[in-house]
Amino acid sequence: MDRIRQVFFSLIGIGAFGFVFYLVFRDYQRFMIRFAVVVAGLILIVLLIGLIGRIRDKAVEKKRRKPFKP
Repeated sequence: MDRIRQVFFSLIGIGAFGFVFYLVFRDYQRFMIRFAVVVAGLILIVLLIGLIGRIRDKAVEKKRRKPFKP
């Protein structure tokens, strides 16, 4: 439930930021597009790093739980 609330509030925050950003820079369409691309790229990089870290942690945990065979 906590994760759902976190995602919900994140989406509300992103929407509010986007709306204010649009109101401020609506005359500068090129800047808005470039900024959106940069932000989307950063979000994808963070998600990719998190996914790689989670996969690595699961592999280490699986190796640690493997029974010892002399």
